[in-house]
Amino acid sequence: VKTNGVGHNYLIQHSAGSGKSNSIAWLAYRLASLHDDENRAIYSSVIVVTDRTVLDAQLQATISGFDHTLGTVETIGEGKNSQNLKQALNDGVRIIVTTLQKFPVIFEEVDEANGRNFAIICDEAHADKTLNATILRYFNPIGAHPSALIGELPNGVPQNLLPFITQTAAGLRPELKVFGNDYNTPDGTCIRDYIYVVDLAKAHVKAIDRMLNAKDRQQVEVFNLGTGTGLSVLTLINEFEAATGVKIPYTIVGRREGDIEQVWAAPEKANKILGWKADTPIRDVLASAWKWEKHIRNIQ
Repeated sequence: VKTNGVGHNYLIQHSAGSGKSNSIAWLAYRLASLHDDENRAIYSSVIVVTDRTVLDAQLQATISGFDHTLGTVETIGEGKNSQNLKQALNDGVRIIVTTLQKFPVIFEEVDEANGRNFAIICDEAHADKTLNATILRYFNPIGAHPSALIGELPNGVPQNLLPFITQTAAGLRPELKVFGNDYNTPDGTCIRDYIYVVDLAKAHVKAIDRMLNAKDRQQVEVFNLGTGTGLSVLTLINEFEAATGVKIPYTIVGRREGDIEQVWAAPEKANKILGWKADTPIRDVLASAWKWEKHIRNIQ
């Protein structure tokens, strides 16, 4: 907004469930706090529109929970009418939360408010009944395309495990640090569900095909993606060595704050409904990552 100015439309992706309320709340407060180079507020008000007749209780609570200054947020829901909405707009209330049913009032007031700018946040996937959406939830995508022409190239020190392994194998890093070996897992190291990036791409194709052919059963569908099986840090290192023949030097250090002990996906819904499965063998996945690393480093 600060770069392009007002008067543009933006589509923002958010997660399902409570993540949506948090995303909308943070966005509303960020837009409300934006100022130009002369310290003038870019928007007179930020208007959050829900598609429900009654205000979404979770969204209302989340946005109001951020209100540390009296009068920053006003909700126009039950017990309030169009006049209350007009008054809030004219008073320049920083954040206004209302329903789609009152949108004609917003349209009229904003159209007549010369010299004032308004940001309108709408949950498009719910408000526009002609728009279908599919949410794919996943974590820890790894590997590269078999051609070694597309892969992961982190800026600076890798924050993900496999790029650090491949860079250590390539000699860019002296050793890999394994954070903790005293977890309640078979070998004491953390367990994650690693999904091959090509399998992940195929899931996106399946999801798009499902929407294009009107096979989706709901306006917004959600699928978990993953193998459904976790691998420990030490297992991934051992599997990489077996797949490539390259030894990875590593040192066990203390636990890293915030690390979850073990987590993996429950992909059964995607397996059944999308007809998709992450079934590429892990050694093939790791070999693809090493092939990519060698390609970009000119290693024979």
